[in-house]
Amino acid sequence: MLRRMRFETAEWRRYLDGLPRGGAPRPEVESAVEGILRQVRREGDRALVSLTAVHDKVRLTPASLHVPAKEIELAIRRKRRFATDPEEHTYEENR
Repeated sequence: MLRRMRFETAEWRRYLDGLPRGGAPRPEVESAVEGILRQVRREGDRALVSLTAVHDKVRLTPASLHVPAKEIELAIRRKRRFATDPEEHTYEENR
């Protein structure tokens, strides 16, 4: 069932509060993320392809990472709209 919630409402906050989260930073997680960021900075798309295969079990190619300019422009417009009016957007969750 699809459930809709309005951003920044009481229902939204209850949903966020119910998510499993650790209370304290975990050094092993921070270390792993730092390593991933270093690898991506160093290797670029090759790292993204490799890391996606390892962590997500998805096989990509550098060519499949290409995002058409129109898609980027659309995402930018959506981001700007969201920044100016977050109430306009809803979060959808599969339940």
